[in-house]
Amino acid sequence: PSAAEANQDVVRTYHPECDALVRSRLLPGRRIELYQGAPARRGPGTPNPFYGAGVHQDYGLLPEDFQESLEAFATPGVAQGWRDRFDQDDVAGFMVIDLWRPVDSEGPLLHMPLAVCEPRSVRVEDCVPLSLLEFSPTGRPTNQLGLRRQPDQRWYYYPGMTRSELLAFKNF
Repeated sequence: PSAAEANQDVVRTYHPECDALVRSRLLPGRRIELYQGAPARRGPGTPNPFYGAGVHQDYGLLPEDFQESLEAFATPGVAQGWRDRFDQDDVAGFMVIDLWRPVDSEGPLLHMPLAVCEPRSVRVEDCVPLSLLEFSPTGRPTNQLGLRRQPDQRWYYYPGMTRSELLAFKNF
């Protein structure tokens, strides 16, 4: 199938599963508004043939950072709509939850497993604001955070993950 057809297959397969997981396991009983974007596919043969090999966090640290990145991946109108909703009195918070799984490998993932850092082991002063250039469809820079290494940071990785396993983590 074409890349667009493969993406639609992933959306049809995984969006309902992800919706149910967030509502029943991650945020049960909470009133949430859930938006699921297009899946990010990486690696050879995809529109993004490289992997995010450096330590980073997508979207930056502040709501303004997220809004700017949203403009880069969508439109200023979409970003302003998000900001208008975020600023409403009935909004208690906002988060981006990444759901990560290897969908293209037949067996266990053996190359470049995802690693995550325990957020309570990171000091704010060790976060380094970054802009990723020439990555978004609009060509606008996107906000990210780099991280200064500290010996007391706690890192975890998941070697050998399969399609039946899913890692959920708060990204913003």
